[in-house]
Amino acid sequence: MRIQSIFPVVLALILFISCEKDNLLVNSDSLAQPQLKSNQINNSNHLKIAVISDIHYMDPSLLQNNAQYSPKFQSDRMTRHYVLVEFSTSIFNKVISEILAEKPDIVLIPGDLAKEGEAVSHLDVVAQLQLLKSAGIKVYVVPGHSDINNNYPVAYNGITFSYVPTISSLQFASLYSDFGYNDAIFKDDNSLSYIAEPYPGLWILALDAAKYSPTYAKGGRIKSETMQWIKEHMEQAKQNNYVVLGLMHHNVMPHSDVESQIFPTMLLDDWKARADSLISYGLQVMFTGSAHSTDITMLETAGKRLYDIETGSLVTPPSSYRLCFLKNKELEVITKYITSIPATLPNNQNFTDYSLQDFSERLDIYFHDLFIPKYGGSLPENIVTYMTPLLRNAFMAYVAGDERLSPSEQTKIDSLNYITPKPDNIIWGVTSLWKDLNTKDQKWHVKLMDYN
Repeated sequence: MRIQSIFPVVLALILFISCEKDNLLVNSDSLAQPQLKSNQINNSNHLKIAVISDIHYMDPSLLQNNAQYSPKFQSDRMTRHYVLVEFSTSIFNKVISEILAEKPDIVLIPGDLAKEGEAVSHLDVVAQLQLLKSAGIKVYVVPGHSDINNNYPVAYNGITFSYVPTISSLQFASLYSDFGYNDAIFKDDNSLSYIAEPYPGLWILALDAAKYSPTYAKGGRIKSETMQWIKEHMEQAKQNNYVVLGLMHHNVMPHSDVESQIFPTMLLDDWKARADSLISYGLQVMFTGSAHSTDITMLETAGKRLYDIETGSLVTPPSSYRLCFLKNKELEVITKYITSIPATLPNNQNFTDYSLQDFSERLDIYFHDLFIPKYGGSLPENIVTYMTPLLRNAFMAYVAGDERLSPSEQTKIDSLNYITPKPDNIIWGVTSLWKDLNTKDQKWHVKLMDYN
């Protein structure tokens, strides 16, 4: 079967960018229902919204005595989701400075704020977000895979490593109280989900879909009780003609033909049923992260549409974030990139060249080693050497978004058909990664509909 034959590639890709952790849930307290405001967003309002995701900030104290060159750190950054994590401080500082210069009204962060949920990393993130708040910018966060009760919060020192404290769900809500939880007009009793109203007539539906209760499990989940909570409040929003923007770590729908099979932990459990329900409630936009990719896709059910606007990770090239402009119930989405950071890079390379080269070289090693016998592969070396750059190029295109398959690359992929035995699983996987779905990824325009 195809699923069985592609298992080694599935496992490798999931390990490379996923961030599932062992967490525990502590329910948040609900707030008393406030009186709904009567003013709505209208033609005179023009809001700028920035979205940054999967920061994976690593406090400098966690990387000491040239530990970035240690076998342990190098192994972790290859097999987990670390990519540029040794530069996460500089990258995050740079994006904060760019956002301050852009002066958005709102910043949305769909989770994975700390590298692996280390308390010390969270404290630094909070301090940086306070700079945005001090500038009058409203910031809203939700937890991701990595943020709460993580089972791999590691500090590296030379060639050794040790575990450091992480945080609980109550501590997360307390640490980030200034970034959604204190301003919430509604809170869910069964998760760290909340609703905030940054401006009259605009709601941020911030959903906690991480699985950290009762025991660790992969993927995302919106509990039935939370779905009922969403339904009730979406009905209020509909009655008052409010604009509602969703915010959640996990993808609410697949962003490629392979995601549900190769990257299932990036998605919600039972995603189609959940997405259909959210659409029926009237939700039209969900900002997500998780897969470290820059991608937008859309699902239509019964004539209604839901857009999943996924923002790439700051520590995965090309280190993107989003700027969105909301006016007259129309949402314009554009993509920005971190092109320089306040740090000296090897060989004095610029950040863009260094990060893409580093990503490419490490993917080559990763995919090559995937097929050697100790990792369960048994293909001849010449075949492995041929397939490795095809996997690398497809994966980098998938992460960057707006995939454009050149004729020469297509010819190389077609040549796989002449290998005996034919690697159907590789052909399918590579072709699917190159295939963009129903919208452009780096720039898109969403017209919000009235469903009353």
